[in-house]
This record gives sequence, C-alpha cells and structure tokens, in this order.
Amino acid sequence: MTLTSIFVHMDADEGAKARIDVAKSLAQRAGASLTGVFGQRSYAEQVGTIVTWPSREYVEAVEAARALFTRATADMPATGWHDVNRGSTSEVVKEITRYARYGDLMVIGQPADIGNEAVPPQLAEEVTEHSGRPVLIVPHGGVFKEVGRRPLIVWNDSREAARVLHDSLALLEGCTEATLLSLAVSVDEARQSCREVERYLACHGIAAKSECHGENREGVWELVLDRIASTGADLLVVGAHRQIGFPFVSFDVVLQEAPVPVLTAS
Repeated sequence: MTLTSIFVHMDADEGAKARIDVAKSLAQRAGASLTGVFGQRSYAEQVGTIVTWPSREYVEAVEAARALFTRATADMPATGWHDVNRGSTSEVVKEITRYARYGDLMVIGQPADIGNEAVPPQLAEEVTEHSGRPVLIVPHGGVFKEVGRRPLIVWNDSREAARVLHDSLALLEGCTEATLLSLAVSVDEARQSCREVERYLACHGIAAKSECHGENREGVWELVLDRIASTGADLLVVGAHRQIGFPFVSFDVVLQEAPVPVLTAS
C-alpha cells in the first residue's frame, strides 16, 4: 500500500492534537496529503417549533478544531478539511465511515471515555469494520510523533491479519526493528506461519524477531502488553479479529487499552 491520502478524525477531545501529530508525521514521511475530518455528536437548537442546525455549540467546536488543525499543519503543502455536518450517533458514525473510504488511511482516537459524550464510543470499531480501509487508533495519553520504527506484529494466520500486514508496509518503511508474535492452535503451526511471514517481510526489506505460541498460552493480551513494553514498540499491528489468539481477547479491549497506536483492518 502507498500512502497518498491520509485522513485524521477531529473533534473537541483533547486527544486530537496527538492524532494530528501522528498523521502529520506519516504524511510528511510519505509525501501524502492530510485532511482533517470533523465529526462529533451534538443536538440541534430548538426554540418552540423551530429547529436550527448546526447548533452554536457544534459550530464553535468545528471552528476550534479547524484552528488547531490549521496551526499544526501550517508547514504542510497539501492539507484539506471536511465537516461531516451531522449530530446524531448513527449519522456521525455513518458519515465518517463513508468518508474514510476515500483515502488510504484513517487516523482515529481511542474509544471515548464514558464521560465524553461528543464522540460515539463505537466509532473506531465501526470505521474499522465497515470502511474497507486500514485504521490507525491513537491513544488519548502520550506523545506519538513517529510510529512504525519498532512495530509489534500480531499474527494468527487469518484474513484480517493478512490484510493489516499488507497495509502496514507503508508505515514500516525504514523500520529498524520489528517483532513478530505468531499465535496458532499449536506451536508447530505458529512456527510454520511465522516462517512465511518472516519471508514476506524480508521481501520488503524488513527483518523481524519472532516468537511463537500455541493455544495453551495463558493471557494473550497480557503477553502483547508485556512485549510492547519490553521491546519499546511504537506501533501494534493487529487484524480486527473478534479474537486475536488464545484464550479469547475482545477487540474492544485492544482498542481501549493499547498503550501505543494500533494499526488495524478488517
């Protein structure tokens, strides 16, 4: 995959700056255009029987987010702006998902906190599942101005894993150290898959340190978190599976708890 057009979701959340930093870094590295896509939940103003949209609250949020985006990307030659101009949960999710199909990558924040009413909590998962494009989910906390130099790749020989592995290549250019975590029903199967993935990565100039586990491995998500910490990974590459290994690991948990940006695809 070649990155020529990157979108970054914008809203009133404080995490928007971190998203811009990551998206800008990727766009500058690839020579891609960067577009801010604003969308968040909001109610129309109603006075008597007269309903007005967009509300003042929504307009103010759009203007503040656009100003932030403009300041952060002032030194970039190719940027754009799109407002989905919707306020209901279903419409915000639908429009952002639809718009994501027009680019190479959509950058979104982690699922919103319970107290954050502006962003639909299912946005990241819905865009991943239905846009047909790779999605980069950026944590709320931390600074992630550059990703893809030390990726942790989770592989379980599934369609989703194959899709995101291919899509990750554009982010892994110049990768200095990749770690491959192969999960399968048996260790032997994990090793066989691992050899093929290593060969595939080598064809793209990427060397990977590998680790293989069978279904008896306990605490897969804890294993992933441990490897992120021990390798200093700056990117988690994982397919949008309902499970990523054994035992069952909810994709919701991956999106909500990952301490580093997650590149995923369905």
